[in-house]
Amino acid sequence: MRPIDVRPATSGADAYNARGNVAAPSDELTSAMVEVVGDVAEGAGYPRPVADGRMFAVARELARVAARNEQMLPYPVVEFAMRYHGIIEPSPHLLITQTSHAEPHPELLDKVRESVARAFGDGVVSRVGVGYVKAADPADGFVLVLALQSSFVETAPIPRALGRNEVIEIRGRVLPPYREPHVFVTRDDGTVVDVRVRTGARGGIEADVPCAGRRGAQRIEIAASDRTGSNVLANFPVYCGESPPERFSYEPDENARPVADAGEAETVMLELVNRDRKRVGLAPLVNHPRLAEIARAHSKDMRETGVVAHVSPTTGSAADRVEAGGVRTVLVLENVARAYGVYESQQGLMESPGHRANLLSPEATHIGIGIVVGSEGVDPGQPEMFVTQLFIRAPQKVDVGRTRKDLERRLASDSGMKNDGELAAVAQEFATRVATGMSSKRAQAKASEQLDDIGSRYQRIVTTVTALADPVQFSSAQFTERGTTHFGLGLAQGKHDELGEHALFLVILLATER
Repeated sequence: MRPIDVRPATSGADAYNARGNVAAPSDELTSAMVEVVGDVAEGAGYPRPVADGRMFAVARELARVAARNEQMLPYPVVEFAMRYHGIIEPSPHLLITQTSHAEPHPELLDKVRESVARAFGDGVVSRVGVGYVKAADPADGFVLVLALQSSFVETAPIPRALGRNEVIEIRGRVLPPYREPHVFVTRDDGTVVDVRVRTGARGGIEADVPCAGRRGAQRIEIAASDRTGSNVLANFPVYCGESPPERFSYEPDENARPVADAGEAETVMLELVNRDRKRVGLAPLVNHPRLAEIARAHSKDMRETGVVAHVSPTTGSAADRVEAGGVRTVLVLENVARAYGVYESQQGLMESPGHRANLLSPEATHIGIGIVVGSEGVDPGQPEMFVTQLFIRAPQKVDVGRTRKDLERRLASDSGMKNDGELAAVAQEFATRVATGMSSKRAQAKASEQLDDIGSRYQRIVTTVTALADPVQFSSAQFTERGTTHFGLGLAQGKHDELGEHALFLVILLATER
């Protein structure tokens, strides 16, 4: 795969969402296509999309690239064109086709109408742009690009470049059905920051991201929630202390290859995830087969509904799906995507601050990747893929003695109870027995025999047995009862049917002094 050089024919926007953009060109072909898009929108019950001059500039630029590169339009190329022309929303739905003449002949318009109808099946289209150029071989006529863009966020103009000590001011609002906006930024050093947002009426957004002496791209993401969960509404770079690039060269991963098989795609994506984690000094994630099954089922659900979302009307949230799948964990993170290639999908997720934070979570230990294949994409070797990445934290081996002492200190401090050495010895033997496979019932019987020897000192002794995936799950409030004066705590690590290896078996004896 050879490099793709993008050298825009016009100057780039000074700011995102700047007012006074160049008007959309109007000729017989583009007017006819805009009319078709509007008719399909009205037929689907939506407003007619706006013919946005920026989208026309993007479509023309992409048509020039497609004409030189046999219609190949990788995600980074599309994103560069969008940001160059001042558009902050995610990549548009694209129709790329060849036409013999630059005129609206019926066969072309029927093809456009069919593609546009599929796009509106995925939701609202707010903007439309059309661009066409002569094909590399004049005998092939023209390469035409139709771009359909959804938008659920409005902002005041945001400069694409600022001084090193200036502040990136984000002022705007998210549109219905979205609410609860969040702003994230991936700094030039790769760290992700959840920016404090001041929200106002009707989804208002006010957020400040200081350049603070930094240099280079600060990637901003605006996300908000609807009934399907959190969704990315905008993702764009602002350059601190330097000018935005005026050209772009895309060099495919030297190891990249077309991957059409879903199983192979999952294997390749796991390699890419751990490659990206290794680059920032994080431990690799372990493949979790059961988690992959859960992720695959969600990807299949997204393919069938056509909705790429975290919340499903049938299976609920990611946490709901993980719990229903029999996996117990203290951490559930999820990335979802729709892409036309496994390499581009992973790159796109890494360039989204929110998704990047999940991929580079230091708390995650295991991952399940589920990919299902949809329809054919622009490149026949790269079909549409629905992707789900699930991240969890599985129980890890700990210093049991040190952890036990820490839990004892916390329980004594929070409850005011005294730590009884004899009760602790009984609790520890109880915990060790269940951690090594003895049933809780048998371990309880043996503990009762031991407690008979010291029970005369107490009116009552209550036994609590639980399993934890991580010490952070411990809460003193769960292990206190009114009137109790003493406690004994036992902790051991072993295999649990649901939590797996290194689960923590916790036994607490609560006693009331006579």
